[in-house]
Amino acid sequence: MGMAALAEQWRGVAKGVGAVVYIHAGHRLGAGVLIDGKPYRGHHGAAGEIGTLKLLDWENSYRRLGRYTPASTSGDFAMRVFTDAHNGIRAAAELVDRFAFDLATGVAAMAMTIDPALVVVGGGISRAGEAITEPVRRHLADLCLFPPRVEASALGEESVALGAVRAALLHVEQRLFNPASAAG
Repeated sequence: MGMAALAEQWRGVAKGVGAVVYIHAGHRLGAGVLIDGKPYRGHHGAAGEIGTLKLLDWENSYRRLGRYTPASTSGDFAMRVFTDAHNGIRAAAELVDRFAFDLATGVAAMAMTIDPALVVVGGGISRAGEAITEPVRRHLADLCLFPPRVEASALGEESVALGAVRAALLHVEQRLFNPASAAG
């Protein structure tokens, strides 16, 4: 997810932001972290793997959305639940709010630790836009001392590939324009 965060900083909603948490919300939930504009991996390379914390129950959050019986039949099931929630269908709204709360709980733990300026919600759920970011913001306001800004990714499924391109470009730039690093 660090590559997706790097892409958002390069071409997405995190342009110019140094402290970013990228939340991949889809079939799998996970996070990537940028600190001072650089991907932070941690001692074991597991920084951002908050989705594995059983206490958060992120593993089941997405599955709960799949249990919804939609009023509409267009689009994939996750987008239908967000559409129906937007249209005032109570069962859908409750599922979306629970999903947003689950997301916000994990984000709050990260936000209280690294104090990011921005949280980017990416992955398939990012297509829901304000339908996911608004309830996450609302829950973060209750959970965090200083809630970060929350935006949906506009890069979609291309974010990881774009981040890898950016990482490669940064590596080449470092080697070309910093002679000391090329010698090592």
